[in-house]
Amino acid sequence: MSLKRSAQLGVIVAFVVLVVLLVALGARPGGRCGIGAEPSDAAAKTIPAELMALYQQAEADYGVPWSLLAAINSVESDFGKNVGPSSAGAQGPMQFMPDTWKEFMVDGNHDGRKDVMDPADAIPGAAKLLKKSGAPDDLRKAVFAYNHADWYVDKVLALARVFAEGGAIVAGEQCSGDTADGSAAAVYAAANELHAMRVPYNYGGGHLTPARPGPGSDGPFNGLDCSSSVSWVLQHAGIKVATMTSGAFMSWGEPGPGHAVTLYTNPGHIIMSIIVGGKRRFFGTSGFGHPAQGTGPAWFTQPLTARYLATFVQRHPPGL
Repeated sequence: MSLKRSAQLGVIVAFVVLVVLLVALGARPGGRCGIGAEPSDAAAKTIPAELMALYQQAEADYGVPWSLLAAINSVESDFGKNVGPSSAGAQGPMQFMPDTWKEFMVDGNHDGRKDVMDPADAIPGAAKLLKKSGAPDDLRKAVFAYNHADWYVDKVLALARVFAEGGAIVAGEQCSGDTADGSAAAVYAAANELHAMRVPYNYGGGHLTPARPGPGSDGPFNGLDCSSSVSWVLQHAGIKVATMTSGAFMSWGEPGPGHAVTLYTNPGHIIMSIIVGGKRRFFGTSGFGHPAQGTGPAWFTQPLTARYLATFVQRHPPGL
């Protein structure tokens, strides 16, 4: 990868200051290492919409935070404005060296070509490289493998934190399990992570402890159902709970709604809500709640009526 010696300490400091401000304002966190994070206002104003869709698709395909890909794209080519070749021979919006592109090239838009100059191919190619290099568990190591310079790693991670709402990329090298402390924020982060995974619905799938996508009554593919999805979220948030059925959840935890996290459960179904920034958001599997995401576990995009919610018993994790 090309080294852009124009990086200035003042720019990096400005990025870090903005991160601190975003966090102080109570912006929403993402999941593990920023997986599934919402775009910040800075990202919405800076990143072209067509590129945002490519970053988010690459995150879903490779498990690499979209904000990290956006930061690299920004630093390497100013979102494709300077595609090279550089003096070192790097090319395209993600500035691949020819030999590196041969190893990680991807036909991201399925047009039969693997074009280093096409962001639809180059962005997933970069995600593939970062994944092999340690992302998302060790983002610093992964970015250093992309460009062997500490200033470059610092700049990319700082910018990624600016792009992710709430600065969801952690500052340290290791970030797996960094939010799994059993808090409401950890529940929200785990739900974000599962949403980003786009796991399909499979009745009976995932009923192991800890929960993980697996085959079920709907077929041999790996999926989760309503109760294993809720179990997965709670477990990944650091809450000690076995993988249970929706009926079993009717007597788990504490009765009534929680002040931050509430489970809505009956013998046939379970969903959950999490209050973030004063707003209640619903999460779970659904045939109507999130049509664009399918029936697997995801954030609801359709409103739920009081009549519908009245069909459930409300419980909540102790302390939440």
